[in-house]
Amino acid sequence: MISDKLKKIFLISIIVFIAHGIEEFLTEFTKIDFSYRYIMNLLTPLGFDLAVGWTFQVLLWLLLIVAYLLMINKRSITLALLTIWGLVFIFEFHHIYKTLTIGSYYPGLITALIFVGIGVWFWRELLKEFGVRR
Repeated sequence: MISDKLKKIFLISIIVFIAHGIEEFLTEFTKIDFSYRYIMNLLTPLGFDLAVGWTFQVLLWLLLIVAYLLMINKRSITLALLTIWGLVFIFEFHHIYKTLTIGSYYPGLITALIFVGIGVWFWRELLKEFGVRR
């Protein structure tokens, strides 16, 4: 079973991630970020309908795979999913790096700073949760 503390950290991280997305939208992150532009450039030649359709299909496939894996072995898939989520905390550090590189605000910085604290808290609890029990 997942500890209540890890569940709370996860819930807080979801709320911060939503706020982060809103911050990125309001500060036009999508117009300047290389990683976002790279992914969008891969999808743009498909056209809007096909790009949205494929995105929806892939997300649905992932949801179905995760649902199936949860039926088989909840503990291992939970660890895998939480580890993937933990990697998001590390990836979001790029907002801080970009800010330091350009010497001024980079879209997404404010909530990315919160991610650092939550990320450390999350990883500490995740390692405690899955590192102690086997």
